[in-house]
Amino acid sequence: MINEITSLVFQNILFPTDTSSRDNIIFLALLKAQLAQYQQQLEQSVPGSGESHDFSYLNIPGRMASLTVNSKNSFTRYDGLIIEKGQKYGVDPALIKAVIKAESSFNPNAVSRSGAMGLMQLMPQTAAGLGVKDPFDPEQNIDGGVRYLKAQLDRFNGNLELALAAYNSGPGRVAGLGLTDLTDPEQMKKLPKETQNYIRKVKQYLNSMV
Repeated sequence: MINEITSLVFQNILFPTDTSSRDNIIFLALLKAQLAQYQQQLEQSVPGSGESHDFSYLNIPGRMASLTVNSKNSFTRYDGLIIEKGQKYGVDPALIKAVIKAESSFNPNAVSRSGAMGLMQLMPQTAAGLGVKDPFDPEQNIDGGVRYLKAQLDRFNGNLELALAAYNSGPGRVAGLGLTDLTDPEQMKKLPKETQNYIRKVKQYLNSMV
């Protein structure tokens, strides 16, 4: 059933031109992610145990709202993966999508001058540490990238600006600079220009999704 839904999404409504169509696509992507999660949990259940599954935590309207942008190009083929990994690791899917947009503009084969790879631009050593064997595989890349982003959010107590700075330039550099509040222009100036621009870009993309 999951493969049938995916086929319908990309064969019939791949390039939406109005808000209604975009919402339908996002709904189907959400449905695909939920079905995959449901299937996985069913496979892990013990037959005859009477075990039930509570999916009340899957906030469909909220997820749809966070991913619906006032743009004809708001939907991407990776939305299902983004939502799935966001739910799995407790990271806002809209933030994941904004990071991917800033990092690679949704190009799974992107390689930066410094050697960062894939949708979420994982450096080779970072990818290896995360167990990502193929950084050009969208699922592996997003899974590893979201885990790395979550680690930065946890390390900096949910501070978005500090977490983004760490994702872009490394947590060691951010910690070494003694930064605590990047809404302070004087602290922001301590970061490389590239990182300053990166934070602004991600926040701009994120704000366009709410």
